[in-house]
Amino acid sequence: LIVRAFNARVKLGLDRQMPSLIIHEEAEMLRNRPGHLRTYERVPEWAEKVPPLDELLVVPTHEGETLAGTEDEKADPDFLAKGILLWTPHIHFT
Repeated sequence: LIVRAFNARVKLGLDRQMPSLIIHEEAEMLRNRPGHLRTYERVPEWAEKVPPLDELLVVPTHEGETLAGTEDEKADPDFLAKGILLWTPHIHFT
């Protein structure tokens, strides 16, 4: 999930090596940088190897709502792969 959030920023031209404050011209230059020159994050190998839970864990929202099932379009695919059913959390920040 955090990899997805950081890579969304990388697609905008933002990455770990840059300063926290940049001017508009720098932002434009970074946004126009070719994709092959960007450093994307990856899920650590150890995390990829973690097996899914034996029994589906259903996590309700803060209001107590649960998804209809694993086919629900709001279900987060990364969590489903690990046997956890929940709404895709808000991960996009700038």
